[in-house]
Amino acid sequence: MNIFLEVVNIALMNCAGKNIWIPNPEWTFRAWKPYANMFDEIWVKTREAEEIFKEMTTTPVKYIGWTSIAKSFVEKKNYHKAIVTVGKNIFRHPQILIDAYEHAPDNSKYPELYIPYDGTRLNVTVPESLKDRIQEEAQELRFLPRESRLPI
Repeated sequence: MNIFLEVVNIALMNCAGKNIWIPNPEWTFRAWKPYANMFDEIWVKTREAEEIFKEMTTTPVKYIGWTSIAKSFVEKKNYHKAIVTVGKNIFRHPQILIDAYEHAPDNSKYPELYIPYDGTRLNVTVPESLKDRIQEEAQELRFLPRESRLPI
């Protein structure tokens, strides 16, 4: 059985009796659309992805959801901190959000932003006036998703 996580490699499809694709819609290239019908099943992690791929193909699409090993429960959430997950995805560029903060009439009412990102892939400019409200690296990034109530 082949399980393709995000990336499609049709050269490997003949190497297994069953081929399953677990895509992330934002990473799926249009050029891969014709390959969707070559899979035995497509497993998706969100209901939105389920709709997208059911419209794209006749291959059976199964919603599998997703979870994390970090299942500890933090009793008190901090609604004044938000994490902006960018990672290496160039399509999740945080600059538009930073610009919105800069032009907001009173951004002191907005949550403090933590924006971890790969500086080799994205250029991000945080104005001096926002340096105290926007952190480009989170010191406690490992714990921030549990503490923060606002993933953006």
